[in-house]
Amino acid sequence: MNLKRSTKMLGVAAGLNLALVAAAFAGAGTGQQPVTMHYAHGTFTLSPRIVAKIKKKEPINFVDSYPYITIAGASAQLQAGCEEAANEIEQKYGVRINCSLIGVPSPDAPTQIEQITAGLNAHQYDCIGVDPNPPGAFNNLIGRAMKEGVPVFTVNADSQSSKRISVFSDDDYPDAHDMTFHNQSGKEAGRYAVKWAKRTHHTFNGKEVEMISGDVTQPWAQGRARGFEETIKAAYPHVHFLDNWNNMFMVGFNPAKVLSDLQSFMTSHPHVFFYFSTDWGGQQIAQIIERHHLKGKVFGLGYNLNALLVQQLKKNLLIGTVDQRYDLQGKRWALACANVLFKHKMPKTQWTYVTPNIWNASNINKALKIYSKIPNNGVTN
Repeated sequence: MNLKRSTKMLGVAAGLNLALVAAAFAGAGTGQQPVTMHYAHGTFTLSPRIVAKIKKKEPINFVDSYPYITIAGASAQLQAGCEEAANEIEQKYGVRINCSLIGVPSPDAPTQIEQITAGLNAHQYDCIGVDPNPPGAFNNLIGRAMKEGVPVFTVNADSQSSKRISVFSDDDYPDAHDMTFHNQSGKEAGRYAVKWAKRTHHTFNGKEVEMISGDVTQPWAQGRARGFEETIKAAYPHVHFLDNWNNMFMVGFNPAKVLSDLQSFMTSHPHVFFYFSTDWGGQQIAQIIERHHLKGKVFGLGYNLNALLVQQLKKNLLIGTVDQRYDLQGKRWALACANVLFKHKMPKTQWTYVTPNIWNASNINKALKIYSKIPNNGVTN
């Protein structure tokens, strides 16, 4: 045998043995086996870093990224819901959950993605919720986080083509299997308006109706409007919608601008009988009705709930408001993430929808009772 060749082979073998020993010690040091789960998009392996934190009972960081973070009611309720879940998780598993809400004042995908990416790079996040706006722009980021073992859920909006685990929102989106719109919250709003009309001896037939939105390009806005429009037309075929569900009057999300733009619209369209807002514009509809003494002449149905809307409902300035329950969205995605982290259990479905409530003057105290149990809820304080 060639002595040089033999020596070289022994050296290689020794190196391999040392590598195996080192790997064994590394595994023994962490004591971790890969934690892999199956879900709708394949398999997900939880980051060993997160597994180790849980084993040591170190605080776990949940972050939710929201593209309308200056909307006080929404932000407060999302955060409050997560914190409510965090208390339950700590009681159950003995691990503290830190809830953080980050985001941008208005949709700005590059900045929102940059914020989340910075936290990922610094290993600051152990679970991520994200409201992706526009949806497809977040797919690479969601895919990266999932590949690195950080669970990702979409909250309040969805990106169905992404690798996220599940969505937690109201039901305004097409089902990924058949791409047909469910529009459940919009349909519920429409059914509520129809019942109101019959109860109060009004009719939509021959009347003008307008729908407004902060952002008409969003799937959730179009879904709500489409469900509302189709439900009203089915009951009152001779109703006249000034704009259809895919080209509503867009007002943005700045309260002063919404009020100004809506005031101009209402002045130039004096015969509109009914307004439906797919988001926060209900407050401004009510303000104009009160300011110009249109109560009993012009009617509106809002969306969402905050302290101002509570007072407006008590005055009967709106026939109601559809509450998508941000608090439940915030709570349920956090609880679902806890199941992934602590029980290694994925949600049964990738579409987890929250049933909305519709509040009005007669039942608003029930809403206040619900929200009074949640600190910093944006409704009762």
